[in-house]
Amino acid sequence: MKKPTTATAKGSYGIKGRYFAASAFKAGGMAAERFLSSATGEEQLDGSEYTNLNEAWNLFYRSQSFSHWPNSAYVNACHQFIKGYGRYSATGISPSKLLWPTDRTVGCVICAVDEGSTLKQQLDELMKLPFEEVILVLDGTDEGTRQIGQDHPLAPKVISFDVLLGYDIGRAIGAEQSRSDILLFLDADMVIGAENLLPFIDEVGKGADVVLNSLTERMPVFADRDSVSIVKQFLNLSMHRPDLEADSLTAVPHAITRRGLEVIGTGTLAIPPLAQVRAIMGDLRIVRVSSSVNVFHYNRIRSNNVGHGNPAEQMILGDHLEALHYATEAHGPRMSYSDFNRDREIACKDGEETA
Repeated sequence: MKKPTTATAKGSYGIKGRYFAASAFKAGGMAAERFLSSATGEEQLDGSEYTNLNEAWNLFYRSQSFSHWPNSAYVNACHQFIKGYGRYSATGISPSKLLWPTDRTVGCVICAVDEGSTLKQQLDELMKLPFEEVILVLDGTDEGTRQIGQDHPLAPKVISFDVLLGYDIGRAIGAEQSRSDILLFLDADMVIGAENLLPFIDEVGKGADVVLNSLTERMPVFADRDSVSIVKQFLNLSMHRPDLEADSLTAVPHAITRRGLEVIGTGTLAIPPLAQVRAIMGDLRIVRVSSSVNVFHYNRIRSNNVGHGNPAEQMILGDHLEALHYATEAHGPRMSYSDFNRDREIACKDGEETA
């Protein structure tokens, strides 16, 4: 699901996009007819209809090679498929809903502190997608935020703590309580449109175990980056993954498969750079989405995340040091990089060993 180039957007994409949208509408109608013809007696459409619809969509999706299409083409085709389905069935599913590019179950872990102002909007967006489960972890939150989660029609599973557990702990707790094949991780301090979550699941459908938000393209040139961005890229280079640049599990959204969680360990998600190192060492397939979500724009400014040397910066740097220590314990101080032709015995002073 790549962004269209100017030529694609103005040229053949328009004609082909309309063709596939029309095909999706027809396929939706055929899916409804198949369902109605297979129903017996007084069998009625039930709460699983959205899941059944997603399965039918995937039969169509896989036959059309949508993977090279812009996200907007996928979204439009989804809407047309649901409209076609609704034409022949008494469905209550709104045409504004979306469908996953996979038939595997998808869950979401969303963490919140005191973010009632954005939590409701984010949960509203999540209602547009057929999640298997949504787990809301409230970390030392106020009563208003807790009430929003408990009263929302999405009916998320709410896990609430009166004390402030700290950054990223909620991800580990939510993942431990999950059962889905694929997990999306979000934070409630920003509102991300449902359509922007689709590419993360699409990459899993292509074989990825871990899908990162591609933020490097939104960063300034290397000389102008902050210490956190620099250490993220240093960690990836140290782990022989220069292709990941400065992209990291530290940032949301990201997606991890059930297999990925088993290799990484749910508890390790509390330290995202360490989780990334374990994912790389575990030979998981780690990719970045082709079209990123600009969380720099959405991220809320707080007293502890502004200014050089702020507490959040220091914590993230410390997490990366912990991740690097874990890697050097496994691969040695040179992280498997060649020492070339150095004669370290001559370089040693008084027989002192060197790394």
